[in-house]
Amino acid sequence: MESEYSNFDAVLHSYFDSFETLDKYQNHPTHNVVAEWIGKIRDLRYCVDYEF
Repeated sequence: MESEYSNFDAVLHSYFDSFETLDKYQNHPTHNVVAEWIGKIRDLRYCVDYEF
């Protein structure tokens, strides 16, 4: 049986050199515009953070 959570329409997989670069990305004006738009059209959101 296939889980309803086993398929996604879009995935953003990102690597950052440091937490500082992650912070710059998360607070960049273009990122904020896109994030606001995605927030309006998505049904569900999942986030996984990990550090190597």
